[in-house]
Amino acid sequence: MGKDSNLAHATGKQAGAAYLFQRNVACVTCVPSWTEYKKFTPLHAFDDATDAALFGWSSKFVPATDTANALVVIGSPGFDQDAGKVYVFEHVGSDWVILDILTDENWNDNKMKGGRFG
Repeated sequence: MGKDSNLAHATGKQAGAAYLFQRNVACVTCVPSWTEYKKFTPLHAFDDATDAALFGWSSKFVPATDTANALVVIGSPGFDQDAGKVYVFEHVGSDWVILDILTDENWNDNKMKGGRFG
């Protein structure tokens, strides 16, 4: 954990992950079971897993509708020295793909670190 021996690449200590579970009910009177459906990491958004990014600190599942696919929104408030980042994944077909990555650059005029967006 921490950094590699050259201190060049983060190994992901406190990088985080978010998990999506599916509820399964065999019958009306049966006890439901839960199975892991998908594990999200920063790598799924083509980002490096950085130390203390806290990916998955906050999350929201948005169910599909007649006109839109399901979404998963995942916060990473520790990214870039606590500036923060939010990842939006969309369920397309049978896979989850990155739809957008949001940062506080649009409203953080002073470029202050530590806003913990996400």
